[in-house]
Amino acid sequence: MFQTLQRSWDLAKETWDVLRQDRALVIFPIMSGIASLLVFASFIIPVGLMVWNQGDHTTGARAHFEPGPLHYGLTFLYYLVSYFVVVFFNAGLVACVRMRFEGGTPTVSDGLSFSMRNIGLIFKWSLLSATVGTILRAVEERASWLGRIVIGLIGLAWSIATVFAVPVLVYDQVGPVEAVKRSVQAFRRTWGETVVANFGLNTVFSLLFVPSIILLVIAGVIAGGLVQTSATQAGIVFGVALVVCVIYWLSLAIIQSTLQGIFLTACYHYASTGVVPSAFSQEHVMHAWRPKTR
Repeated sequence: MFQTLQRSWDLAKETWDVLRQDRALVIFPIMSGIASLLVFASFIIPVGLMVWNQGDHTTGARAHFEPGPLHYGLTFLYYLVSYFVVVFFNAGLVACVRMRFEGGTPTVSDGLSFSMRNIGLIFKWSLLSATVGTILRAVEERASWLGRIVIGLIGLAWSIATVFAVPVLVYDQVGPVEAVKRSVQAFRRTWGETVVANFGLNTVFSLLFVPSIILLVIAGVIAGGLVQTSATQAGIVFGVALVVCVIYWLSLAIIQSTLQGIFLTACYHYASTGVVPSAFSQEHVMHAWRPKTR
């Protein structure tokens, strides 16, 4: 356990060192997050109206939602736009990281320019991802509990198969089907077919999440002691603590997303060129996944 934590911490420091050289890389997940929120807001309104219109407002009866063509059409459209936004900015991030690994000095403009030049490929990939996501969602909603487990496993397999999809798009600039093939081939050729994650950044960021929970608990205790004398003060104490925690959580999410993109790029760089980027130790990249023990 201690060795796993130590390796995860060392990996976090290596990816952080890369980020320190190009701090502007965090702009990509920030822009992706803002755009994703706007996409979500633009879809939640028509979906809410659709559910509202299915209710009986004269009797107050709740709407009984039945998935239909409109539902799946909106689901597909939402997935399409969401995937496009995420892949667009992730591709820009990966392009900048690749440039850094090859000795360049990237800027945010370089990453955005790359994504704009390859916007057609990004759209095609988003189209494939949205199609797969909608099909899995439709089957899951109509399946039994056992079927949902099977669909969950299929979704997990799809996530593993496409783990290098964006790096493939950046390095090779191929279509979506070929990108999936190359992602799978790179993974199998480098780490094998039956593997599990050896260590990663999630462990470190899970630990970094703990202080915010402790802060909320302390604030809750203090607010509980104040509520009898001043409900306003109690609300202020807990409210301030909650705002601080939300800002902290958003910061963690942005940094983790950036570091994850950096590390996945390093892994694909090694898988495609056979060279581990100088910023990383060979152990962390070559043993990012290990054979699964039976």
